[in-house]
Amino acid sequence: MPDLTIKPNVGNGNKVIIQDQSETAVFTTADSGVTIANASLTAPILGTPTSGTLTNCTFPGKLLASVQTFAAAGTATWTKPAGITAILVYVTGGGGSGGKHACGSNVSSRSGGGGAGGTAIKWITSGLGSTETVTIGAGGAGVTGNATGNAGGTSSFGSHCSATGGSGGQQGCAGAVEGGANGVGSSGTINLEGAPGGNGAEPDNHSNHLKSSGGNGGESYWGGGGRGSTGYDTSVVSESGVKGSGGGGGQANQNGYTSGAGGTGYCVVWEYK
Repeated sequence: MPDLTIKPNVGNGNKVIIQDQSETAVFTTADSGVTIANASLTAPILGTPTSGTLTNCTFPGKLLASVQTFAAAGTATWTKPAGITAILVYVTGGGGSGGKHACGSNVSSRSGGGGAGGTAIKWITSGLGSTETVTIGAGGAGVTGNATGNAGGTSSFGSHCSATGGSGGQQGCAGAVEGGANGVGSSGTINLEGAPGGNGAEPDNHSNHLKSSGGNGGESYWGGGGRGSTGYDTSVVSESGVKGSGGGGGQANQNGYTSGAGGTGYCVVWEYK
């Protein structure tokens, strides 16, 4: 059918009024704009009047209203803003740190990278409290000397979902040395594993104990792990991970270098009305 056009008589203040069966106005035009009252709107609104009001109307679906992030290790409190009816949570565990080993003279060293924390993603529309406790797992601290890397901590959003941290990288003098195991998300709508840390492999030249191979840290949902160090170039030191990724395997020499620390866990809360 063709478009239906309704036009009031010419004159200041004349308007178009559409009533429901009880003769209550649900759509009213005026010189200054449009008023829509007590309506159930099931189609998208493609335009907005320059002025006017929407009163007691029902809109299908949800709109993103705000975002909160939590990046500091420890516990914090999420407070539900007014009008929020659903949230989408991303929670990532802390990354493990790289291992570090220094073998004796003429023996090459291997240091595995730390594993990345897992990630849980959950759409939550019911069971939300006015506040929820957010726990952010710390990244594993880097190590010196001959030591396996430290594991990252578990992160969680209330009792709704959680994600374990990655394990620390291994260390040793013989064969390939394993990187740390990855963490994994749980109780989410989607549960993701982090990447395991890279192995510390035997270098091409192991004529002395400075010749080492450090594995790279595993990647988390949010980014790559820290780079592993090498004894060939003492300026190439191991790097720490970011946002739940693993730290790189450490240098072989005994000059105070530390393996890469794991990245602190992370949580993002997308809030919908």
